[in-house]
Parts: sequence; C-alpha cells; structure tokens
Amino acid sequence: MGENTFRGAILVLLLARGAFAGDARPKGHVDRDLGLRFPAKLAGLDFEEVKSYGSAALGYHVRYSGTHAGWADIFVYDKGYTDIATGCDTARVRAEATMTAQALKMLEQRGKYTGVRLLQEGTAGGDGPVQFVWNRYQFAYPEEVTAANPAHRVSECYVTGYARKFVKIRYTYRELHTLRGQWTATGLVKGVSRMLLDAAKPTAERAPKFTIMLGGGPGGKPQQAWLAYLLGLQGTVQKSLDGKPLLPGIVAPRYVDEVAARDLMAGIWQGVRADDANAADAYLDALLAVRRAGFMSEYVWEFLRQPGWTQPDGMNLAKFAAWRDANLAGHRAQTRGYLLIELAPVAKQKREADGER
Repeated sequence: MGENTFRGAILVLLLARGAFAGDARPKGHVDRDLGLRFPAKLAGLDFEEVKSYGSAALGYHVRYSGTHAGWADIFVYDKGYTDIATGCDTARVRAEATMTAQALKMLEQRGKYTGVRLLQEGTAGGDGPVQFVWNRYQFAYPEEVTAANPAHRVSECYVTGYARKFVKIRYTYRELHTLRGQWTATGLVKGVSRMLLDAAKPTAERAPKFTIMLGGGPGGKPQQAWLAYLLGLQGTVQKSLDGKPLLPGIVAPRYVDEVAARDLMAGIWQGVRADDANAADAYLDALLAVRRAGFMSEYVWEFLRQPGWTQPDGMNLAKFAAWRDANLAGHRAQTRGYLLIELAPVAKQKREADGER
C-alpha cells in the first residue's frame, strides 16, 4: 500500500481508543491560521486535547469524548497537497475519504481490528453550504470479541475541503449505543459546519476576496485566454452564490460554471486566432475545435467531470464519442490556474483598489 495509506492506518490506530491523561484540560482550542474555534463542548462531548503532528502535511487533531457516547477526532491537514478545493465534490476529497477504508483494512490485516465492513455511504450536511463525504464503518477489537458478544463498534467518518485543507471527523461508538451515537454524529457535523462558517464570516478587519491564480504554461496570448476563463468562472460563481456564505479555499466549479467558462475561453481564443494566424496553443486549439463542433457540454462532462456533478439532460454523448475518437486522439484536459477565496485584510484590499484607480 502507498505511504499515505500507511500513514492513515497509523493515525487511525493511535487515535482509535482511550482518552488522554490528565484532569486539567484546556477549554477548547483555537486555530489562529484558519480562525477555527473548537469549543469546550461539542455535540454533548467534552474537549480533551489537541495534538499536533509537526507539519502542515500531517496537521493536527482535536479529540472530544463522552462517558457512553464514544469519542470523536477532528483532523485538519493537507498531506502536502496544494490543490484541495473547498467542499466534498472533487476527486481529491473523495479519494481522501476512501483512504479511511484502506487504513481500516490494513489494520484488520495486521490483527488490530476484525470484521471491518462498510455499512453506509453518501454525503452529509443537509441543505447547508458545508458538505461532507460520509462513510459509516463497523469493526471490532479482537480482544473484546467473545462467542456471546461480537463487541461491534461503529465509526462515522466525514471529510470535506476547507481553506486548502482536509477537515475530517471520525466519531466512534459502540453499536449497542447506535441511536445515541447517530444523534451525536449529526450534532458533530452541525457543530463543525458551524465552526467553519463562523471562521469564514467577514469582520471589520477581514473580508472575502477572490484571487485569480494563473498556473503554468506559456504566457502571452494563451495566458490571456486562461485569464478570461478564470474571470468568467469568477463571474458565474459570484452570481450563483447570491448572498450565500463564501467559504475560503480553492473554488470547485459546478458543471454549469465550467461549461460557461471553457466556452468563453474558446471564444476568446477564436478571436485571437482571427487576429493573429501565428498564435498557437495545442490545448486551446483543441478546445476551439470542440466549440466549433458544438460539443462543449459533452466535453466538460467527459474530460472534467467531478464526483459531485449530476449529469444534465440533452447531451449527445454517443455522437461526441465518435467525434472525439476522430478529432481528440490522445487528448488530455488542462486547467492552468484556479480561483481562490481568501479572508484578506480590509485595509490591504482598499489599498490595492485605490492603486488600481
């Protein structure tokens, strides 16, 4: 198994049981970098301790526990990735959620757990702006299992992206206390969601700011086309928010946002090519061909689809497949930049705006 899976298994094992020693407990924890405030009590569980792993890649976790309600660990980390988008609809976040299953299976192979199985999966968060990938697992400690008592435990695992970090909740309780455990799990999701939203609220000193981050690739006219893509994406995202909270981090575009922005970029590139016959960029030339053939919706669905997208009606995927085979052999989609939402100092934003005038 890979290094990340092994690392995840070690964390799962270290954090899987027991409380931290000591009676003089701090009353919560504050992550000053992200503005997260972990309260002394969360969903009926008591704060116990925060443990740092010494790097942003491994991050830290905060533990909560209760006498009969089990224990919960909230992890904040990035594994060294710089492209963790906000929310739970991206391949990166979905892949991270599967790492828990791999870690549990590894521990089962090593005799630490037994009877590991997935009970249920989906998303959690209701209608709120913060959404999590959710998996419910069953397992047991071998030393606790008897012929009369399977000693099953349940782990509720939730993962989302926030401010270019993974935020993961793992809550474990005895299956005997399922009703109380599920009630507590719902409370944890609501509580952590509220923490993330509170950290994202504008203040007199800080306010949300969109930042366009252009990536690699050639400069000049191709880069201008990519700038138009990101500006178009910003426009559709701002319109879709319509008063909803702005969560910090890399924006994960909706399907409709991606189609509109790619179509805009292809149109800009078409104008560039009309003015300058020598302008060339292999990817943008291919995207322009897609636009001229009328397949932008199908292209975005086939080449850029994210796990949380829902397939729209009206696409002709069979016709696009035939055209793709004839015109896009060996093609790989590119994205040379991203849209970032930050909580930036108001005074700095004002100076920058004054400088642009």
